[in-house]
Amino acid sequence: MKPDKHLFLAAGIIVSVGMMIAMTWIGTQRTIEAQRFENHARVTATLSNQALTFTEQINRQILAIDQTLKILVNAWQRNPRGFDLEAWRDQAAVLNGISRDMILTDENGIIRQSSVSDWINQNASGLDYFRVLSQQPDGTDRLYIGPATIDGIMRQWHMNLARAMRYPDGSFAGVIDADYRIAALTDVFSQTDLGVGGFVTLVSLDDAKLRGATGPSAQDPDATIGDTAMFAAIRDEDFGIWTGPSATDAVRRIHAYRRLGGRNLVVVVAMVEGEAMHFSTIARDDARLFAAMITILLIFLAGLLVHGIWIARKREISMAEDRATLAASNAQLEVARALAAAKAEQLEVTLTGITDGVSMVDAHMCLVEWNARFPEIAGVPADILRVGLPMEEILRAQIRAGQFGTIMDPEAEIERRMAKMRAAPFGATQRQRPDGHTIELRRNRLPDGGFVTLYSDITEH
Repeated sequence: MKPDKHLFLAAGIIVSVGMMIAMTWIGTQRTIEAQRFENHARVTATLSNQALTFTEQINRQILAIDQTLKILVNAWQRNPRGFDLEAWRDQAAVLNGISRDMILTDENGIIRQSSVSDWINQNASGLDYFRVLSQQPDGTDRLYIGPATIDGIMRQWHMNLARAMRYPDGSFAGVIDADYRIAALTDVFSQTDLGVGGFVTLVSLDDAKLRGATGPSAQDPDATIGDTAMFAAIRDEDFGIWTGPSATDAVRRIHAYRRLGGRNLVVVVAMVEGEAMHFSTIARDDARLFAAMITILLIFLAGLLVHGIWIARKREISMAEDRATLAASNAQLEVARALAAAKAEQLEVTLTGITDGVSMVDAHMCLVEWNARFPEIAGVPADILRVGLPMEEILRAQIRAGQFGTIMDPEAEIERRMAKMRAAPFGATQRQRPDGHTIELRRNRLPDGGFVTLYSDITEH
């Protein structure tokens, strides 16, 4: 008896459908894993970028306080008797919203000057910043950053940032301390939305304590987390990703951490893992439902073929549209590049043809463009000119060349001219060169905040 061809056909269909069902579920599982990986990568990239942003913002705040303290220490060391802490504090507009109060102690820890008069003559020798700075060896003065605290002098959560003062012989003369408000720190942290359960904190690696935190699991500043898995994960690397229970509660989160450059402080930004992976969970359920539907459809081979052809056709159309869009975008990019190159060439020709000196400075007071006449008429050596050269360096070169006559204090003159340059209205001014030539300077504002200056020799006029 001949084998029944219908049986063989049925068997072949059953085997084929079984293999296709198996392949469908294997592919579905791989897709789920790929989607989860992509979602996790996207979340970690977002958290890492946010940690980097917070690190830069906090670094800027600490640098603002530190630069102010350095200025005050130098001012006191130049004129201890005439130093007025409150007058200097009023000039430090950069500290608005970051630091509110300052104190100055003598070498014994007695507060001699303060932004709050009630603190004067109180004894601060027992406070952490005074103890640490008074014991620093001569010549090794560094910025002190203390833990989050509320002390008997400054009665709000803050970190003490302080620097030591020195007598002319180098011996310890006291400290100037400023409060870095924890509220300013948490204001920075509040600038992002990490979803329900999001958590941001600043941790000190020296004492394993928090300096400030936001989120539902936030604790008071100065909380100790040294025995937690989170602290063990963040203390050895400058930056990274760690998933586990946050130090302040048992909630499992994805944490991105980054250390502040040159400081033992770490910013930690975290999202609840379940919420962060919510979209991949939805995608997983959708993928499994889709696989189940495919399994049913595979029983009906005709429907499966039609469905497969339809998907292939849709994918091909989508890819063709994507290729057309990409080609159009590339064409627009080439046109934009050509226009930019033409504009740059036109500007170069224009600058070359101008007989007067021309310089362009950006909003940061740095040189961005000049012509060949500029070094000669401005009295600046051509070999020092480069893109990004600060205006202070140009003024310093002009002073060395004697363009402003005899200057007793070059740095003070540079500071005065820079302040005048920033505040002076745009327009025409004249300057007499040492060689008797009269130079007219015409300055006009640029759209990006910088300005362009035209140097003209008007001696004959």
